[in-house]
Amino acid sequence: MLYRRLGRSNLKVSALCLGTMMFGDQTELDEAQRIVASAQEHGINFIDTADVYSKGRSEQMVGKLLHANRHDWVLATKLGNAMSAQPNQSHYSRSWMMYEVDNSLRRLATNPGRPDSRRQDPRLWRFQLQGLANCRNHSLM
Repeated sequence: MLYRRLGRSNLKVSALCLGTMMFGDQTELDEAQRIVASAQEHGINFIDTADVYSKGRSEQMVGKLLHANRHDWVLATKLGNAMSAQPNQSHYSRSWMMYEVDNSLRRLATNPGRPDSRRQDPRLWRFQLQGLANCRNHSLM
């Protein structure tokens, strides 16, 4: 498998990324498990999902599938598309991004090493937002 650096980081990802748009909707857990295992056997270490895929069920399924060997995978998710008919549950407002990042992390059953922002000291939010802005500026988001 060919691996490439992700953006300007030293993180290496497989040239092929496993997309999971149909997980949680048209792909049952046992079939998804076979797909993920086959991808890993072929050297794929990069998996993509989004909050909007099956209204979060794809992220939940990916979280279950990767739980045992989460650190073997580079996990990408996205936000921005409407999750409901509510006017502020889409796009890129600060409030929505913070809320939905926490929801995605919960659904994915993963923690990037930071506590839930709603229980965190508000003085640290500036650093989290700067991290999100850096991701967006470097096309990582």
